[in-house]
Amino acid sequence: MLKFLSVLLQFVLFLVTYAVGSFFLHPFHVQTVLSSSGTGTRIMFWDGLLLMLLLYGLVLLIEALMRQFRRSAMWSTVAVVLAGALGWALKFGILNA
Repeated sequence: MLKFLSVLLQFVLFLVTYAVGSFFLHPFHVQTVLSSSGTGTRIMFWDGLLLMLLLYGLVLLIEALMRQFRRSAMWSTVAVVLAGALGWALKFGILNA
């Protein structure tokens, strides 16, 4: 039960970080033009994904320092993959201009 709660909270943390970085914060200003047509341009802002991956690295570092790496790293990876997949499905960071 405790592992499920930990994975759920990490999932929410990673998803919120992805969303905030995609919509509000753009510290890295990394963007890619996905398509351009007469009706508009689709742009992908990578800042949310990069912030989420930096936070994931920080979580792994904390787990390694606490000597919990072997038990917790797999569950943190599951949480970040699920948050990334849901963020990608919800099209976080994609702007139709």
